[in-house]
Amino acid sequence: MMTVFTKLMAAATLVISFGTGPAAHVMPAGSILRHLTPKSFSATPPPLGYAIFCLNNPGDCRQGGERQVRYTSGLLSKLNAVNQSVNRQIRYKKDGRDVWKASVRSGDCEDYVLTKRKQLIRLGLSPSALRVAAVRTSRGEGHAVLVVKTDRGELVLDSIKKTITRRQNTSYTWIAMASENPRRWIRN
Repeated sequence: MMTVFTKLMAAATLVISFGTGPAAHVMPAGSILRHLTPKSFSATPPPLGYAIFCLNNPGDCRQGGERQVRYTSGLLSKLNAVNQSVNRQIRYKKDGRDVWKASVRSGDCEDYVLTKRKQLIRLGLSPSALRVAAVRTSRGEGHAVLVVKTDRGELVLDSIKKTITRRQNTSYTWIAMASENPRRWIRN
């Protein structure tokens, strides 16, 4: 059984191992955001809370299957059902410690995202097509959403919106997103 200290050290090592840029690119503890400027797609460390979540829940951070799913009315029905169900079931509660959890009764945006991803995988969607993303809202707040890669573009499942939106139709500033391997993130 790993101690809390061992898990934190392992998570820190994991996050550092993903860093390819200068120290300014390392995320401060307690935040899902990194720097805001680069528009290039380059490797970046995952949020620390997410890295710790993956250490504690490796089955929820697995990759596999196709990198995108086929857009169908059946897919859209599944996505809408899960998005609405999770948004109703979880009571929003700000998490000051940036602890990421799935299948919770209350939590903040990343907890909604992890719960939606887990439920969609159970419904047969490819884990590699379901991407956790860090964004900034129009009010400048850090936020997490779930992006579903389809053959017709990217769809966004959001805890603050009832409907699913195409990525290009959101008002978010995109910071970083998991690649098809959820443990590897890319800067947007």
